[in-house]
Amino acid sequence: MAIYAQPNSWTCGPFALKHGLLALGVFAREDALASAAGSTEQYGTDEPGLRRAARLHGAELRTERWTNAHAAHRAAVAWLDRWVPVLLCLDQWEHWVTAVAADAEHVILFDSKYDAPLRAEPWAPLLERLACRRRYLGGVWTSTLYDLHPLLPRRAPALRLTLSPERARQLMRDENAGLAASWDDYARALLPLALSPGDQLELGEDLEQFIASRRGAIADRVVAACDGGGGGGADTHAAAARVVDGLGFVAGMYRALLLPEREAAAVARLAEIAVALLPAKHREALAVAAAPAA
Repeated sequence: MAIYAQPNSWTCGPFALKHGLLALGVFAREDALASAAGSTEQYGTDEPGLRRAARLHGAELRTERWTNAHAAHRAAVAWLDRWVPVLLCLDQWEHWVTAVAADAEHVILFDSKYDAPLRAEPWAPLLERLACRRRYLGGVWTSTLYDLHPLLPRRAPALRLTLSPERARQLMRDENAGLAASWDDYARALLPLALSPGDQLELGEDLEQFIASRRGAIADRVVAACDGGGGGGADTHAAAARVVDGLGFVAGMYRALLLPEREAAAVARLAEIAVALLPAKHREALAVAAAPAA
């Protein structure tokens, strides 16, 4: 799986839920979510369907309804400050997106109608798009509604996205497009090693710092594994270093701590993860080394 644009006009709901679950360290396929939610080409995905699909993946999709933009803005910021993703249905309840972080000027969204779904949007136009205006039969506007759908885990997640707007903007740079496209692959690979801080004091070294301090040792192990098949040291080392840096960056996005019981074997395990995440040409060299002799 990866983070990518929706392939059609009617699966924004499953993609929004996928991104919300990803923020809670739950990695689900959008096609499975679409099936669970009852998404259709004619009607798209409604709130009850998304709520049903969320429950199947250990989360509750709530609804808050506000009648003015300022109150909706304050409520959304309060959820995001608690690292709770918030699904929003924009454009007269036509298009689902997921908010995951915010600052005074911008909200960080996953919007799957774009090729690069992670985006920073100004608050004012977003709130205008969030407004759903209702009419009498005669066409007179009667009220404006602002619905928020916070997605809460039923139990504390092992990893919880704590993406700051600054780090999100860094991820949105062109040179990080490959990492963004493989974000959930990197995060899922870290799950056996890590957890995010909870309400209580957690033990364990900061995983991003751990990876940075052992970057060379991890990359060397990757090169040693791949060079057994003639993988080419310098090229493989550069690729391995990029993957290791990506693992550290993703660990930082979740504020992940290294589980103390995993620390002794962490360098070896991170090297194994990095090998699996290497570009195909380097993994092919490893496959040659592992093949049995004729």
